[in-house]
Order: sequence, then C-alpha cells, then structure tokens
Amino acid sequence: RTREIGSKQSPVGASLDALEIDSASPSAVEIGTDKDNLDMAIEFLEVLCGKDGRPSEAGKGSQVVVNPAVLSFLLYLLAKFKPDQDLIRVLLPAESESGPEMEPMPDANVDLGFALRVCSVFKRHAACVYIYGALGLYEEAVRLALQVGHLPAKSFARLPSESFRRKQLWRMIVRDFASEQDDIERALKAAEESDLLGVEDVLPLLGDTTSIATLRDHLHKALSEYGQNMNELKEQIVEAEAMTEELSRKTDQARDQRLQISQAAVCVFCRTSLWTRDSFLFQFSNYAFHSDCLVAHVKPLLPPKEQELVDETVALIETMETHFRDIEASGQTVYPRDLEDLAQVKKRLAGYIAADCPLSGVLAIESVDLPLVPDAAEDLWAL
Repeated sequence: RTREIGSKQSPVGASLDALEIDSASPSAVEIGTDKDNLDMAIEFLEVLCGKDGRPSEAGKGSQVVVNPAVLSFLLYLLAKFKPDQDLIRVLLPAESESGPEMEPMPDANVDLGFALRVCSVFKRHAACVYIYGALGLYEEAVRLALQVGHLPAKSFARLPSESFRRKQLWRMIVRDFASEQDDIERALKAAEESDLLGVEDVLPLLGDTTSIATLRDHLHKALSEYGQNMNELKEQIVEAEAMTEELSRKTDQARDQRLQISQAAVCVFCRTSLWTRDSFLFQFSNYAFHSDCLVAHVKPLLPPKEQELVDETVALIETMETHFRDIEASGQTVYPRDLEDLAQVKKRLAGYIAADCPLSGVLAIESVDLPLVPDAAEDLWAL
C-alpha cells in the first residue's frame, strides 16, 4: 500500500532513507472516510514520527527528524478515532510507560498547547493528565487522574520540588480515597507513602459510622511516635535550661569582675581625662572612651535605623538628666525608681554604641575601607 505526499511515493513501513520528513505537511495528506484509509494514514504518520515501535534507523546513516506539524496531526487523528492507549503510546516516550514510579512526561516534540486542546475537545482525560503534568499543573493533573480512576495520581504528587505543594497534592489523594471512595485503608496507606501526612490528616475525613478498629494500629503507631517526639523535646528543654543557667552564671561572674583604672586615664578619642563624664572601658582591649565621644565615632558606622534610635536615646538621656538636676536644685530628692529608669536608658544606649570595641572589634574591620581624613577636613590637609 502507498500514499502520495507531495510528489513522493512511500510504502508504509518502508525505509525512510529517501524520505524528506520536513517536506511532509498534514494538509497534504488526504484521508478517506473508510477505516482502511484511516488506519493506513495513522500507520504512515507513526512511521514518520518514529512512533511505530521499530528500531531507529539513525545508525544506518539517516536521521529521522520529527516534524511537529505531522506529530500534531497524528495526535489529532488518534484523539478523534482511536482508543486512549494508542494516544498515550504516541504521546509519551517509551521510557515513560513503565509505570507509576516513573515521571510520565510527553515527548519533547509534542506541542503541549495543541495536544491539550485536542484531548480536551475529544474528552481524552487520560492523555490530559500527562499533559497537565508536563506543563507543571500538578494540581490539575492529580485532580483529573483521580477522576479518571486508573491513572497513577501518586506519581504526579511526587513531582513538585516544594514540600508544601507535595503535601497539598497528597491531601487531595487521601481525601479522595477516604471521602469519595470510602476506602480508609487505602487513604492511610497513601498517607504513609507520602512521608508528609499522618493519621491526624485522615481522621477529619472519616465518617460517623467508621469503625475505630480500622485505625487501631495506625493510631497506636502515631501515638508512639508522638511520645518519642515528646521525650526528645523534653531532653532538648532540659539541655536548653542547663545552657541558660550556665550562661547566667558566666554573666554574673563577668559582672562581678573589677577593673583598675588609673587616675591619669584619658579618652582615646579626645585625649582628656576619663573621669570628667560618663565613660566606657572595654575589658579585653583596655581602651576607654567618653560616652559622647563613642557616640560621635560609632553612630556614622551604624545602619540608618539604628542611627535614629541612638539620637532618640541620647536626647532622652539629656532630657532626663536635665530634669533630675532641676529637681535637685530645688532641694527635692530624685526617686530611686527614676534613677533606675535612667540607668535602663543608658544601658539601651550602650547596646547600640558599646556592643563591641570600635578600635579592635567588628566595627574596626568593617570601617577599614573608610578614608582616614573626612571630607570636611580635606582643606586642612591640602598642600
């Protein structure tokens, strides 16, 4: 049997060495209304597309190039006239037909948009499932696979890379098994296969007449796992409490340490006596700074938000100290609670500017690329 395509004659199943596949066009194929002509046309198109199950002839010196238009026309004929298994056989590569553990994806030459429209028009839902999967529409693929009934919805639930999407798809499967099919055992088995769901996800789906005996083993296993997790959490809590106590002990020890400062000690920045106003002494570096000198040096190195907080805290300290001086000048006594509030505000300021030594800590490393001479002082250093 032969069919004419353009000006060439080719017997169905013959060698494709002399056939230029790119010159074949679906519009050039004339198909009669009888079954023989239809079968012959489909068989010939399968040969053109390499979907006839024969070994590839690429090793004989010829390379079969699949024309997407020819493949789309073949899918159209199969969707309209042939059963689902023939359509899926052409739609999927051979290695994707091995079962639900594979990742069934359509052939790379398939026009997925056209194939989905054709399969939807002719209600070929089985093929639509695989096309949805290839398009990354896993929720639609799982939902349609469950409606069709015999397709491996679980294989599509494993495909998303995000765990929350996989969990959502497995919940759809478990809900279908438990609610729609009333198969509790199957739903529990699917929850175990997912590695993301447990018996607690199945319990809300049970009917009022479901026997608890069906869930006895699963509940026992879940409770055992919960008990083990609780014991592990208790151990972690005990370890955290021990670490907290150790940290508090070391903090108390550091607070009780005493440092000796000479009466001649001066601020590293302004070189004036350290005793004239509030100061900070860093234990490990032995550098000492006036509080206001430290603010002036550290604040420009902080993020803008923290700079605003430093300004607000300094202004609050000045306001409180001025108010307390006015109270003392009037002969009254400042309440200890107010002094404690001032100490807390100063402690907050220390958290911003004295968390690390500005000359030997992290700030010094981060500011190593800053100019030695500020822009405003360039004129003083001009030659």
